Amino acid sequence: MSMLRKLGSAVVSTSSMADIAFLLLTFFLITTVIKNDKGLTLMLPPWNNNVTTESVHQRNVFTIQVNSENQFFD
Repeated sequence: MSMLRKLGSAVVSTSSMADIAFLLLTFFLITTVIKNDKGLTLMLPPWNNNVTTESVHQRNVFTIQVNSENQFFD
């Protein structure tokens, strides 16, 4: 037990920790490949000039009225 007191506690030097963190950060920033997305893969239906009218129940319609001063009314 007296031997442990003479040697003291173990100390880890942290003086180069910032350098190691900077090098790791630089490495991962340089080697990372970012995939460029080209948008959504969405297939739209073909254009049709025919206008179709469907009956809609009145409770599913929300009417908004706007006056010349851009004020909204129900």
